[in-house]
Amino acid sequence: MTTPHEDPSTPQAQKVAFAALYRLLKGWLYRDRTMEYPGTAACERALDEVPEALEALMRAIHGEPERWQYAHLCDVCCLRYAEHFAREAGQELSTWCCTPCYQHLVAGDRPKEEADA
Repeated sequence: MTTPHEDPSTPQAQKVAFAALYRLLKGWLYRDRTMEYPGTAACERALDEVPEALEALMRAIHGEPERWQYAHLCDVCCLRYAEHFAREAGQELSTWCCTPCYQHLVAGDRPKEEADA
């Protein structure tokens, strides 16, 4: 995968990231023909590449987050960087939200508490 100092917006980093996700998806879809079953070394190697691949592609597609945004995508839509932290009633874990999704949650009167970046 990419190194910690490699710019994820370079074409090579994007190709490496896409290749990692492609191998994982192809292996999952055709696991009985092309990839070892879950728990094997081949499967573990493919899974280990996924977080870095997603990070590289996220930054290549969305650019660097602004200083008021969190460095990961909205848990609701996965289309924008998260800007809010909402804890919904009845949920143990909090939800990282972009502004449109947070506003939707507020309109539904669902968040219990919120902390902005």
